[in-house]
Amino acid sequence: MESQDEHNRQYGSFSLDTNSQLSPDMALHRCTSTDGVPVILWVLPNVSTSGAPISLDSDFLESLSALPVHHSLPIIDRDPSKHPSWVAHQAPSGQSIEEFISAVGQLDIPIAQSLFIKFIDLVQELHASSFYHGNLRPETIFVGEDGIEIAPSYEIIERHLNSNSTINPNKWISNGQIQHAPPTATEDVQAIVLLFTFVLGGIRNPNVVN
Repeated sequence: MESQDEHNRQYGSFSLDTNSQLSPDMALHRCTSTDGVPVILWVLPNVSTSGAPISLDSDFLESLSALPVHHSLPIIDRDPSKHPSWVAHQAPSGQSIEEFISAVGQLDIPIAQSLFIKFIDLVQELHASSFYHGNLRPETIFVGEDGIEIAPSYEIIERHLNSNSTINPNKWISNGQIQHAPPTATEDVQAIVLLFTFVLGGIRNPNVVN
């Protein structure tokens, strides 16, 4: 994870500022290019939690590019050759659930139901194609004019490619135990229940037992 001092850095035509990070434990940032194009930027962490360098190699980029529509924001630029490597994604049309709830407060039941019916339909579509996100959380789900969009989960791609990975994000699942293996439908379903609790009641606790 980047320290505060590592912000205000330039990545190609994109620069970070101290308020850009979507969450303290995620390497995703909102920023704007020199041409005024809004993006979501992912900056490769220096090391994984095991201390081993994370590689943004061709397999990693291929896995990221192969994700289906709405499962990952489209890639508009990247630079895997320099350290730290980075990937710029097209910015979503709206706000993340975290940003939305911070702005409007808790949602009433009919609005929450309408939102989650659409969200569950999207997740079912992904699961039917054997894609599992594994890190659904308020910062990675965006609601806007283009519907619901989901930011890529880089930790999950690392788990797909490296069964020995010790990357251990603060994921929104109820059992709290992260298995270092490809994600499952169960993880996504658990996260959806916790997200629904958060949207309705403001309860933000990824360690709740359902």
